[in-house]
Amino acid sequence: MHDLGDLACRDRVDVLLLQEPWYYQDKICGLPGRLRPFVSVGGRAAVVVVGEEIEAVLVCKSEWGVCVWLDAGRGGVYMASIYMQLRKPVQGALDFMNEILGVSRQDKVLIAIDANACSDLWFSKPSARSRDNRERAEELANWIGEKAMDILNAPTDAYTFSGAHGRSDIDVTLAKGWNGGDISWSMREDRGLSDHNPIYLCISELCRRNADRVESRCWFLAEARWAGLATSLQESAETLGFGTYFGMTAEEKVCQMDEWLTLACNECLRKKDSSKKRSLVWWSEDLEREKRRVRGLRKRVQRMRATLGSRREDQEEAWRIYKEELNIYKRMLADTKRQDWRSYVREEGNRDPWGGVTKILRSGRNGRGLASLRVGNEYTRTWKDGANVLLREFFPEDNDVAWRNEVQEGQDEWSESGWEELGLAIARLGNKKAPGIDGFRNEVLRATWSAVPSYVKEMFDSCLREGWFPTSWNEARVVTLLKAPDKDPSMPRSYRPVSLLNGWSKNVQRGCPQGSVGGPIIWNLCMDELLWCLEERGVGFAAFADDLTLLVEANTREQLVQRIKEEMAAVFRWGEKYGVQVSGEKTTVMLLKGELSFGRDPVVRVKWKDEVWRLKVVKEVKLLGLWMSEGMDVTKNVMCLRGKIELAVNRMTRVLRKEWGVKRKTYSAWMVGIFEAVAMYGASVWGGLMEKKAMRKEIQRAQRCVLYACLCVCRTVSTAAMQVLAGSPPWDLKCRMRRTLYKLKKDKRLDENDLKDQEEPSGSADDPSKLRPLSITAVPRERDGQAIRRLQRRPGSLKFTHESSLYSLVSQSEQRDSDSQLPVAEGSDGSSSLASSSCYPVSIVVVPPNPAAPDSVSVEKPSPLSRRNSVCSIASSISDAGSESKKSKVTHEDRTEVESEVAKHESCATLKIEQLEDETLVGLEKLRVKHKFTGSITDYVKQQLHAMKRIALELAIENTRLAAKNEYLSDLVDKRLSPSYSSVAARGAGASSSCPQFASLTPKAKPKSLNSPSPSVGRKKGKVKKSFVAVVSSSTEEPRANSDVLMSVLKSTIDPVGDGIHVRSVNKSRSGRLFVETASKQDLEKLISNAGLKARGVSVTLKERRLPRMIIYDVPVAHSGPELSELLRKQNPVLSPQHVLKPIFKVGKRDNEVTHWVMDVSPECRDVLVKEGGLYLGWRRCRVKEHCALTRCFKCQEFSHIAKYCKEKENTCGKCGEVGHTFKECTLEKQAQICVPCRRAKKPFDHFPDAKCPVYIAKLRKLAASVEGGDSSP
Repeated sequence: MHDLGDLACRDRVDVLLLQEPWYYQDKICGLPGRLRPFVSVGGRAAVVVVGEEIEAVLVCKSEWGVCVWLDAGRGGVYMASIYMQLRKPVQGALDFMNEILGVSRQDKVLIAIDANACSDLWFSKPSARSRDNRERAEELANWIGEKAMDILNAPTDAYTFSGAHGRSDIDVTLAKGWNGGDISWSMREDRGLSDHNPIYLCISELCRRNADRVESRCWFLAEARWAGLATSLQESAETLGFGTYFGMTAEEKVCQMDEWLTLACNECLRKKDSSKKRSLVWWSEDLEREKRRVRGLRKRVQRMRATLGSRREDQEEAWRIYKEELNIYKRMLADTKRQDWRSYVREEGNRDPWGGVTKILRSGRNGRGLASLRVGNEYTRTWKDGANVLLREFFPEDNDVAWRNEVQEGQDEWSESGWEELGLAIARLGNKKAPGIDGFRNEVLRATWSAVPSYVKEMFDSCLREGWFPTSWNEARVVTLLKAPDKDPSMPRSYRPVSLLNGWSKNVQRGCPQGSVGGPIIWNLCMDELLWCLEERGVGFAAFADDLTLLVEANTREQLVQRIKEEMAAVFRWGEKYGVQVSGEKTTVMLLKGELSFGRDPVVRVKWKDEVWRLKVVKEVKLLGLWMSEGMDVTKNVMCLRGKIELAVNRMTRVLRKEWGVKRKTYSAWMVGIFEAVAMYGASVWGGLMEKKAMRKEIQRAQRCVLYACLCVCRTVSTAAMQVLAGSPPWDLKCRMRRTLYKLKKDKRLDENDLKDQEEPSGSADDPSKLRPLSITAVPRERDGQAIRRLQRRPGSLKFTHESSLYSLVSQSEQRDSDSQLPVAEGSDGSSSLASSSCYPVSIVVVPPNPAAPDSVSVEKPSPLSRRNSVCSIASSISDAGSESKKSKVTHEDRTEVESEVAKHESCATLKIEQLEDETLVGLEKLRVKHKFTGSITDYVKQQLHAMKRIALELAIENTRLAAKNEYLSDLVDKRLSPSYSSVAARGAGASSSCPQFASLTPKAKPKSLNSPSPSVGRKKGKVKKSFVAVVSSSTEEPRANSDVLMSVLKSTIDPVGDGIHVRSVNKSRSGRLFVETASKQDLEKLISNAGLKARGVSVTLKERRLPRMIIYDVPVAHSGPELSELLRKQNPVLSPQHVLKPIFKVGKRDNEVTHWVMDVSPECRDVLVKEGGLYLGWRRCRVKEHCALTRCFKCQEFSHIAKYCKEKENTCGKCGEVGHTFKECTLEKQAQICVPCRRAKKPFDHFPDAKCPVYIAKLRKLAASVEGGDSSP
């Protein structure tokens, strides 16, 4: 493909029709970036437009090929590239070509086909042909004759395909609607290096277009001679004379100025000429020599194949040499291209991080061409039709306003533009802006004003004097941009128009960014009427430009639907009054607060005049780039952040290679300007989510992607270490800082989450106590207080008096002692700041008063493990004051002693809180006098102290009661819990065996859904009910009876009422036996001793408990089951001969060197293996662990069986939970949070069927109870 790009540039090719290109990650690789590729589905065929003047429109595409409409200036042409895949029916390709002919109708069509079939119809030379080849050729030939297609192939000596699998003529070129001499077909075996020889089609339309090429009006400014440009303009103006120029009309002056500028630009600027041959910048002479050598070897192979007397060994040797040299040439191409790009990145990227390198990466390839647009039920067929549709859509005609061509008398007063005003307007023209149709950039216009200012001023004055806007200034070059990749390219509203006007017209219209002087003001006045109307109706709203969000409240579903209809009718009436069309298709409804019935969304149908829209009900909406879900949930912004960051990193991967020489300064600028800007967008809205540990981990994962791409580190390096190496603060802290600064700027109330330290240290280490808990910190690079002054320049960013909280600006430097004093300086606005003398991290934290020294403000280092808020700190001190109660043993019988202990602790906690409260209030009063705090702050702090007192007291009392309860329960436990299956069940249930202390108390979890019942308080989960199960089987020597026969015998023999047997359940087994569960042991004995069953040949025995199971890991695959048991007994003396050790089955990956064996062991052996933790086997020690797993059926989604033995008739989807389809057939994109077993058991089911599922835990306990030596307690 690299060679093909050079070939297209050298031979001035306009269009490439490719089959089997190099397709990777949804794009064609190896071609120059300025080309416009149109690729089929799957990348098997492509049409690449090389000529920049050719207009291209995508018509249709499929897995068989792609069709594009091209206009070279002399009529449209439909060109298609088709690849008929091997071992697939060709009918699909024929249907696609029929579609192309149906769209083209009577227009010209050109189809290039890789048919993978030979036929005399397209002059295929004799070669070995398979049966499939002949059948494909026959079907294609029949289709050609049926559609009356012209075959352009001509007889040649060489083959169109010549590769390792032989030679053949399998490439076909078809045409329809052309004259005989319009196209000439030729094959060049001296071009290209692939197995297919390139075919050249010379089309007369394109040749005439090249001959009659319109003069380009595009000039480059890189090598401009500005002095020569000014001289040329002055000479042209002097030749004409100012008097002659003054006597012209406004339209003639504009045309004359255009001629002068065109002449000057042609003389002093380099013109862009696409007709000239364009070479690749990275091409070298070594590549050219190697290319010629490889082509010579290829011709040699072809000549040897064409010679009848050449030996096969010589042909194979020549082919081998050719392939080796071809591979060397390909490596040279890739290395040369990579080295050129690397040097460009190293030089240009380090010189200017935001220069050419960043522009290339962020812009990517040229935008896709205009696709065929859908108008009603039809599609546009040509570029002109599509352009007309877009013009009517973007610039509709205003038929309500009559055009007046007359000039009213008495309205000819005008004032000429001043020199200063005009010079300022021209100076404000931006650099590097796209020009209009005239091609004059803003830099050229400024140079014109400097060279001939009087002529330019007279041109503008003439326009004002005559009241005439020149016609050429009204013409704009409209560029259409697809709004987003996921938009439907066939819809006109999926494009955004960009009108490029001439630079001179912008000076006349200076003052309005939207194209008219009063446009924004008029829109605000019109929109203001609607907003006032909505406010009078009591509707909440939020508006930005032409987007409007309404907040409608109601108590019932009917009231909600009715209010939405009424408010939408008001919006439609306003739109009709001002000629603004309201889009009913884009209007959506989302339930922001509250809840409706499960599975029923409100149905809102809005009718306006003759149109009816059903408003779409959604679960989430995107407003100004931010996602909001039901319940005002903004979590999706954080969950989508990693995907956006990975997309940005992938676009920058080409320059972030470790060995490419990008300096630290460069990638640091990219990290802040690109990645961090993407991540921090909207942080003032969703920054509060950083209080959740899961959200902090999610944003740290996103930051880790950026850090790993920029730093030369291993994957095992921690995120905290990479943050230090890159000098980048954690993003979760920056989010919290942005959110706090936003609140300060807007004078909003701060809560304790905005001021407290982060509850967990950022990053990870072997010793967490060595990590400092970080607060809202920004690490500036300025010294001598520059960072503080920079923050103070932001209006309202750092004030030391606030209505809602008390905070200060302190330093957390490791070099300062804990008792150091920081001088306080007065700000320009009367606020205080710290006069820092070195580089400190700036933090916003709560400063508690110091009772020991209330007259001074001291700054202490935070404790490494101080991660609790003020409430928990006070509560923990109260808990320490009553810690003596833990030494005394509280029993169940002595309740009076327990109550006295609780009362003692309550009084102690009250005294401790009152003492802390008094000390805090004294210190607060002294700080208020010194810093002149307002009384509202003091009152607010007092209220918070009272609230903290109440909460801490309740927590301390609850902690004491829990401690007493723990002592009481520990006395009742007379048997140690088994560390086997019961521990597994306890871990699944989330239980804990130790009594939680106060510091680890967690609030009771609330139900996740309002539909789910709330958990009962104080409910104790006991052991699984003891089961008494008997096994009923046939005792005769006859063939084993099935379960149905045994069931009939059992029912005819046993009378549960008369015999007094209480039967709970009867279950059938696959082995033909029955399992009868009774209520008591006496019932079980009656069933076993029944004489009637014994007389009929039926035996009833007690069900045996199965042996425990252990799994031994990393066993070499060479050891079989019996051999493994013997080896383990020989090498491990801890295994006695009495221990049962029986391998059952093995698990693990196939074709691996090691596997894992599951074994049945005796309870005594289980205890030994649990204690040892591993066994020796050969030259290794294998880890041993208990194996307690439940099978799951993927047909009904239940536990304890597999789909092979499932009794359900219909499938149940494991993704959405619906009945009637399988997991693979489900159309849901994301796994639904639903548990099918819990739903069948009529339990809360708004969770995943994982190890925390109640049904799973119950099944696991039941399995543990059926194991010999197991325990069913949690």
